[in-house]
Amino acid sequence: MAECEDFNNRQKLDFEKESMGLYISGHPYDHYLPLVKNYINCPISAISSWIAANSPVVTAGMLSGYKERLTKKGDPMGILDFEDSESTVEVVLFPKQWAHYKPVLSVGSLYVVRGQPRQDRGVFNIGR
Repeated sequence: MAECEDFNNRQKLDFEKESMGLYISGHPYDHYLPLVKNYINCPISAISSWIAANSPVVTAGMLSGYKERLTKKGDPMGILDFEDSESTVEVVLFPKQWAHYKPVLSVGSLYVVRGQPRQDRGVFNIGR
């Protein structure tokens, strides 16, 4: 059998997620954490306990998926799922923001997200 190059770490993690439905040997976000930790004020796992009502949350995570929904007026809006190595959060982009950001979204990419958490539904909304 001919020798071939080994998969890189990100490819191995993607295969784990694809075959098992979750990351086992690590999380791709772990690679980015040293790069973003100075730019965020709250990890995803701590958003539910955010108490600074006048200060928005700034967090980072990998986009794991998104859906487009319609508002009551019939305008498209986005519901995005972000995850880090510990937790996930759902982010709502209202129509103006959705039209602006939809073309640049890429599942599996890292994003820094800023917004005000809504405690009543456990949803992290942007654009309020």
